[in-house]
Amino acid sequence: MEIKKSKYKSFWQYFVVYKTKMPVLFIILIVITLITIWSFSMMYYGAILQRDSSMGGFRQSIHYSLKSNINIPINYIKGLLSIQRGKHISIDIKHKDYQKLAYNRLKAYKEGVIVESEYFPARLTFDNVEYKIGVRLSGRALDHINNEKWSLRIKMKNKKTLFGMRKFNLLHPKVRNGLYEWFCHQISNYEGLISLKTDFVSVSINGKDKGVYFLEESFDKYLVERNRHREGIIFKPLTPELHIYQKEKILSDFSLKKQLSLLDKLFDSFINGQLPAHKIFDVKKTAKYFAITDLVNGFHQLARENMHWYFNPLSGRIEPIGREWGVRPYIPLTELSGELINGQFIGDRGIINEKIFSDEIFFTKYKEELERISDASYLDDFFEKNSAEIESNLVMIYKDHPYFHFEKEYFYNNQNFIRNKIYPKDPLKFYLEETA
Repeated sequence: MEIKKSKYKSFWQYFVVYKTKMPVLFIILIVITLITIWSFSMMYYGAILQRDSSMGGFRQSIHYSLKSNINIPINYIKGLLSIQRGKHISIDIKHKDYQKLAYNRLKAYKEGVIVESEYFPARLTFDNVEYKIGVRLSGRALDHINNEKWSLRIKMKNKKTLFGMRKFNLLHPKVRNGLYEWFCHQISNYEGLISLKTDFVSVSINGKDKGVYFLEESFDKYLVERNRHREGIIFKPLTPELHIYQKEKILSDFSLKKQLSLLDKLFDSFINGQLPAHKIFDVKKTAKYFAITDLVNGFHQLARENMHWYFNPLSGRIEPIGREWGVRPYIPLTELSGELINGQFIGDRGIINEKIFSDEIFFTKYKEELERISDASYLDDFFEKNSAEIESNLVMIYKDHPYFHFEKEYFYNNQNFIRNKIYPKDPLKFYLEETA
């Protein structure tokens, strides 16, 4: 029996000859298969981003890249050719201690959160001077450790300081939104509020260049004294009791322990409604704090668990300390603190804000600060006085992140929103909407 041979030498020759006759359903099947594969890949990638707390950073990168556009190569060249400002930190960690840091990182991935650990010994060199330090992972969310640039907490030993600080964080700039967190602290300082010292520095670890880090001061007496205040109590208003920074030291000091006792009594009276806000909070500084929060759209720090306060032993008043403002320039301002409708003001998370804003004396001052801070000349003056440092820090950021884009217009837009809220174009319509 003779087997008839095919006239086609290969499948591909057959495919080419008969491609025009290929059933439409087969083509549709291929398209559906490709779309399904792509969809599942995106879902998997999204799950990874969510697990690593990277979704926000991913969205940031997309937004900044679209905004920077053709300036990305220009920014890259700026960063490449920039002259080092002299702030380079070198850290050396013994191999066994570095492995402990790495183990804590893996442990954080298993538990879904970074757990505070002991400090590991290391050496820090700056400007040819060597210091003994302790180092551990910093932060809570996994975005602090989801790449090779881990966030670190540094503790200087032997009563030494660096840049006037005993404790500070070295963070990936993305977890503080590039220049935006620095901007918020500068505004706070500009307004005479207690503000953390922040900067951008280049870092190497065990001889390996790690690029640019965001340097952020921690909470201790050095922060207070650098802001020209007397040593006092820094706290977070948690439940069932206040979280006190350096509590062991405070309890061992008679004067500070006495301050803590007074603070506990005053704050309990405030929470229980026995003491109005203007009797315990520095009204002017607190009003500025909330007005700045509106200007930058930084509501993240207003949840009870994210707040930081200082009890001034001289005035007997509580003053705000802003931190982790969480500015997202791709999220428009849609409400003001005083409206008490933000998610950070709901339930127990917002009970402090609710009680503060229910005080008429405070609320009047808050409106005055909104009027002042929403004037266009306010930002004009600020940017003019800080333009050189803004540009210098941007160049530092461009070294690692040339796609980053700092949007001044975002804050001017927020000013417009604030003005439209306090000076509505149609007062009658505004009134009807508010009372509906």
